Amino acid sequence: MNFLPNLVWIEHRGAFIPNIPVPKNWKLGVPEFYKHGGREETEEDARNLADSLETITGKPEIRLKWAEDEGLSAISLGTHPAMYLQKGRWVEHNLGTPYSLMGMVILLNYYKRLYNHIPEQQ
Repeated sequence: MNFLPNLVWIEHRGAFIPNIPVPKNWKLGVPEFYKHGGREETEEDARNLADSLETITGKPEIRLKWAEDEGLSAISLGTHPAMYLQKGRWVEHNLGTPYSLMGMVILLNYYKRLYNHIPEQQ
């Protein structure tokens, strides 16, 4: 993989925020990702993550939004915290460290699956 996801400390917010680049030519892999059940597997990851956090933080309300040509396009992590794909990069809204970690888990697993379907990566 030719991208390095990381968390960036934002001092004035007192939180780590995810910096997860979109893989090169990711859109080329989206049709095969869908065809091979990647969406369903990613949705299951989100449910498993919510279930696993229930006893620690209360069960988060995780919702994923999908676009036919872009794949995963938004991650809602509750009433306000979210991540949106805008112009080929992820933009966060009201994330603190716990929500950043949740979003990162979902995106890393999503990109792991999608990466396998990007033609020049195989």
